[in-house]
Amino acid sequence: MVGLVLFTRSEVQSKEASSQQAAEESLETPLLKDQDSTADQGKQVKLGFLTCLVSKGRSLAFERILFCATRGNVFLRQSFVDEVVIDPNSGEKFKKNVFVVFFSGERAKSKILKICEAFEANRYPFAEDLGKQAQIVLKVSGKLSELKTTIDAGLLHRANLLETIGKQYKQWSVLLIKLSGDREVQRTMLELLNQLDGFSSDERIKVITTTNRADILDPALMRSGRLDRKIEFPHPTEEARARIMQCFVEKTVVETTVCLIV
Repeated sequence: MVGLVLFTRSEVQSKEASSQQAAEESLETPLLKDQDSTADQGKQVKLGFLTCLVSKGRSLAFERILFCATRGNVFLRQSFVDEVVIDPNSGEKFKKNVFVVFFSGERAKSKILKICEAFEANRYPFAEDLGKQAQIVLKVSGKLSELKTTIDAGLLHRANLLETIGKQYKQWSVLLIKLSGDREVQRTMLELLNQLDGFSSDERIKVITTTNRADILDPALMRSGRLDRKIEFPHPTEEARARIMQCFVEKTVVETTVCLIV
C-alpha cells in the first residue's frame, strides 16, 4: 500500500527558501567547523601567533595544509625574503618565504607546530608580551649594529691591504724572484760542499772552480780540506782577449773584417 503526502505550493516555496538560506550560511562558516575554535560571542578570544621561514617551493603546499588542518580557522600572511637564507640545520642556501600565522586555541597551535616540523620550517620565537617584544627588538638591533660595524671595519681593512699590495706588488715580485734565486744558489752550494767532503786527500783528485764573484764566496768553501787555494786573475787586456777569442775560432773560417777584440 503506497501513501502519498501532498504539499501546497506555499509549503514547497517555504521549504526551498529555508534550504537556500541554510546553504548560504554554510558557505560563510569554516570548513568542517572546529569545536575547539568556536566561542561564545560575548567572550573575548585570545589570539596566538607563530612566525617561521619555509622554502619558497613548498610555501603554497604549506599554506594549503595549514588551512585544511585547522579547518580554515587561521589567518596567515607570507612574504618573499629577498636575500638567500642559510638553513641553520643543513647549512645549505635556500630561497624562503616568511610566514606569520594567527590562530586561536591550543589544538590549533599543536597542529600548526606539527605541520611546521613536517615542512622543516625554521621557527623563530617572538614573545607575545609587548614589553618583551620591545626588548627583543632592541637586542637584535644592537647586535645588527655591532655586526655592521665589524663588517665595515673588515671591508675597510681589506681595501687598505689591497691598495698596499697593489703599490708594492712589483717590488715584492722582484724580491720573490731574488729569494728564489738565492735558494737555488744555496742548494747548489750545499751539493758542492757534499761533493768536496767526499774526496780523500790521498786520491790525487784536484777540484778547480771558477767564479767572477770571489768577493762573496762562502767561508765554508775556503775551509781546510775543501778549496785550499784562491788564485785571482786580473781582467784580461785587449791583447789577451784577442788570444782567447783566437782559441775559440782557431778551426773556424772567419772573415778578415770581423774584430775579435771584445
